[in-house]
Amino acid sequence: MKWRKLKLMKLNIGCGRDIRAGYNNIDLYHVDPRVIKLDIEKLVDSYPENSVDEIVASDVIEHISHL
Repeated sequence: MKWRKLKLMKLNIGCGRDIRAGYNNIDLYHVDPRVIKLDIEKLVDSYPENSVDEIVASDVIEHISHL
C-alpha cells in the first residue's frame, strides 16, 4: 500500500510581520505580498468547516469586535 503525504492547511491569523513558511499568512493590513488580505471576522466564509489543521493567532483576540 502506498501512502501519500497530505499537505496540512495551516493559518497564521493576524500575522503582521510574522510571516511563517508553510502557513497561509493572513492580515487585514499588510505590505508583504505573501500575506492574504482578509478580515479575520470573515474566516468562516473563506475556509470550509474542518478544512484547517492548525491555527496560529498571536495578539488577535482584541481585534474581534463581537466578543
